[in-house]
Amino acid sequence: CPDYKNPGSEGCLVTIKDVKTKKDLMEQRVAIKGVVVSSLEKAGFFVQTAGGATDHGGLYCYAGKDGVLPKRGQIIDITGGTVTTFYDQKQVTAVTFKDTGKTETVTARELDEAAVKQLVETDKFDSIHDGLLIVVKSVEVTDDAPAPGAGSKDAINEFVVAGGLRVDDAIYTGDDYPKVKKGSILTSVTGPVSYRNGMMK
Repeated sequence: CPDYKNPGSEGCLVTIKDVKTKKDLMEQRVAIKGVVVSSLEKAGFFVQTAGGATDHGGLYCYAGKDGVLPKRGQIIDITGGTVTTFYDQKQVTAVTFKDTGKTETVTARELDEAAVKQLVETDKFDSIHDGLLIVVKSVEVTDDAPAPGAGSKDAINEFVVAGGLRVDDAIYTGDDYPKVKKGSILTSVTGPVSYRNGMMK
């Protein structure tokens, strides 16, 4: 990186959009400054551009089962991460980061049923929404027992809402995961949208 110091395992400075759209960054070590943590999982976290959702502005960061995780709402600098794909989902792995000392409340991007349908049926992992925190409102449950996707043995705690968007419990932390039935109308569903197991979730 001729214009950016990246000692050791640190990466070359890019943006989330660069990671999502530039093929020459595959398997490269990158750094991304000033991103906000929108959601946490057991082995990773989602970030997006600070200051509001932008197209191609969300990204999943895999830290590993023993990796250090930031806090939701924290604005961090990703000092290093290797760009890769997992079941077609673009992500960064072996992530290192540092806290900037700033925080931000993340507002979910609202998608209507038409946008959800395009996301699921047409755009898939190339969607401008992939990795972003989204919300769908007043949606009907169309399948309460869907078949598992690629690489998955079962579909426990998964269901499908209007437009074909599948919902799972990847970021759910409570022990009271909702038991929904086909035909139920949900006031809203909020979470990071991600291409996993061959489908958008």
